[in-house]
Amino acid sequence: MADRLLTAITWYNRSITIDADEDVALVNLAIAFESLLGLEPGENITKRFTEAVVLLVGGIPRLGSWLTQFYIPRLFTKDNPEI
Repeated sequence: MADRLLTAITWYNRSITIDADEDVALVNLAIAFESLLGLEPGENITKRFTEAVVLLVGGIPRLGSWLTQFYIPRLFTKDNPEI
């Protein structure tokens, strides 16, 4: 758990650097969440990401839609098997 937390903090810090482009910052933030939630790369990562966040915060209206929109930039990185 400590390794996941440290990795998540590292990616989060990358997302908030002053010279980070908005797109890059968003992808770095998505990777931070993946690390924190312990999501392994593989099939259906978007679905697993959404399910994990919904489990943590509860059934907020339109949360699934927002999470999918938030996660879209991460889908287009080179190491994503879903594209």
